[in-house]
Amino acid sequence: MATTWARFVASSRILDVVVIALTLMIAALAFRQGEPFEPSPVSLGVVLLCCLAIGWRRRYPELVLGIAVLALVVAAQPAPLMLAAGTVTEVYGSRPRTWVVLAVASVPAVLEIAESTRLLGTALIWSGLVALPATVGLYLNSRQQAVQAAAARAEQLAEEARQEERTRIAREMHDVVAHQVSLIALHAGALELTLEGQDAAASARAIGRTARQALEELRNVVSLLRTGEDAAAERAPQASVDQLGALLEEWRAAGAHVTLTDRTPAAFLDACPPPVGRTAYRVVREALTNVSKHAPGSSAEVELAEVDGSLSVVVRNSAGTAAPSSRAASGSGTGLYGLRERVELLGGTFEAGPDGHGGFRVSALLPAYGREL
Repeated sequence: MATTWARFVASSRILDVVVIALTLMIAALAFRQGEPFEPSPVSLGVVLLCCLAIGWRRRYPELVLGIAVLALVVAAQPAPLMLAAGTVTEVYGSRPRTWVVLAVASVPAVLEIAESTRLLGTALIWSGLVALPATVGLYLNSRQQAVQAAAARAEQLAEEARQEERTRIAREMHDVVAHQVSLIALHAGALELTLEGQDAAASARAIGRTARQALEELRNVVSLLRTGEDAAAERAPQASVDQLGALLEEWRAAGAHVTLTDRTPAAFLDACPPPVGRTAYRVVREALTNVSKHAPGSSAEVELAEVDGSLSVVVRNSAGTAAPSSRAASGSGTGLYGLRERVELLGGTFEAGPDGHGGFRVSALLPAYGREL
């Protein structure tokens, strides 16, 4: 709670307003009592300049620090110096530039303090005016750097997941396209044997030759995407939506509470193109994996439906009844990024997020283009 409050105060204008108000109060006190400084046009001008400069402290931290030191020396104003010292370290962090600026600013401040206090008192006051705010600023700077690094890492992981999914899709498309091109070459060979006339036979041979060249080029391109680790997995049969029943049985055997509701018309799933079927299967598998990691003990429901000629896949789960798995802490969310990339490359839409009742909902709408019902 303390950390959250410190970040909120440092990142908002509340602290600026508080410091300005305190500075003006001290100036008003000097007008009435002549303390802690003798009011004069110069001192009052410095006070007003300092109040105006505070609004620019993040853009020009060194300039504001210099004005704050001047306000301390001329008008006995401590609050602007504390704010400016903390801002310098928050903006620049632990750099040589930071320490040089603070050291230069500390010289007139220490000389001013030493005129009215002894050595120990001077050290304590300097610590409160410069050292302590600078330490708080360093802490806030480190927190900001950590947040930015985490955001950059998350974006990097998301991009890697998208690239990996694109590569996987390209490999899968090899099976589909290569099969179709092979059929073209096969039919062209048969046509060459049955046609009469040299022109017709030559055309058939040209078709067959072009198809075989296209198939070879396709294999060469896809071979560039293939790695040794996943070559065996690539050759294995790809699971599709018609194998969801077996997938859910595996989860039930492992103790999961999961149901399947199929609202699609008869033969709809069989007529879906292979990429759509494989993507639907992957959506369900990844969603159930996340359920087991983040909401153990919950019940999950898988629903398939036909929506305006598209395949709708929805996986929702209730709130978990047990502590999240240790795997949840190491999860990066790249699985969902990969699913989104795969679905969108097919022209579909993907959504994932809390359902408002303590559970989670993953949905994908996949266009079943090319269906033959």
